[in-house]
Amino acid sequence: MKNLGGFLLPCMALVLLLGVTSPEVSFAKNKQSGSKYTQALKKEEPEKVRLIDWYLYKTDNLNFYMTEGGKKYAYVYYDAEKIVEQEIKYFNVDMDGDKIDIFLFGNEGFLAPIREAAYNGDQDLMVMNGDGISPPHRLQDIRYHFAHEMAHAMTNHKWGMDKLNYANMKYAGAGTWLIEGIAEYTAKQQIQYTKMKDVPPLKDLGYGKATYTKELKKLIERNHIDMGYVNQTGDLINLGEYFFYESVVYFMIETKGKDNFFSFLESMTPSKRALDIDEAIKKYYGKSNKDFIKDWKKYYGL
Repeated sequence: MKNLGGFLLPCMALVLLLGVTSPEVSFAKNKQSGSKYTQALKKEEPEKVRLIDWYLYKTDNLNFYMTEGGKKYAYVYYDAEKIVEQEIKYFNVDMDGDKIDIFLFGNEGFLAPIREAAYNGDQDLMVMNGDGISPPHRLQDIRYHFAHEMAHAMTNHKWGMDKLNYANMKYAGAGTWLIEGIAEYTAKQQIQYTKMKDVPPLKDLGYGKATYTKELKKLIERNHIDMGYVNQTGDLINLGEYFFYESVVYFMIETKGKDNFFSFLESMTPSKRALDIDEAIKKYYGKSNKDFIKDWKKYYGL
């Protein structure tokens, strides 16, 4: 799911009221004095605050909070540090001792409206409603969603991606295809967690150019998409499917390499000399924005 920014601000206000105060690998109830959570609680009338009890598990890079309702998804915790370490290595991120807060829960009380998973860059935390991601009628392995949201965290730590000025990228919603495409690419190609349990890694399923081409054409046919209206990166947002965004990132990395792609991202991060999307594509892919999209469509035969 998206790095929701403004949408998550009211949700994060709720998170501050959750009473997340448990000691390491144990269960307790709102006893840790001086934390940002208990400080927030002091500002509210006690009878108006609906506390939720949490388990806290600490790893090298995470503070992993879990409710009773989230415990059935505890398998995420057992792989969480491995996923983070893989992504830190892939993105070459220096965490500098920082830890990312993870909140894993079910449909519990006022948490229920948070339906899936999201990362908030301002507070460097991830929220995951396992019941929203994986309801009984469509069980999913939510490690895939964890890997996706963690990629948002890594790009935020590396480039401040959540702070990219989308207006500077010239086109409305222009950052969505890039940010979500990176997250999908990372979860599938690097971490290799699939959406369904007991399915082999996607690389073993042939998720290369041929498979992308096949699945893109299926999407276009199923959704009755006229690709003639997709003529520059600003048009990608109208396609509405993360798979299209991921396919662009795959194309960029496969044709020019990871180092070039990372330099492309670096060039657009906030600074006095930051490039806009057209300038960055021209510098690192040697094309105008329109010709870049033409090459992407030609690569997959779209």
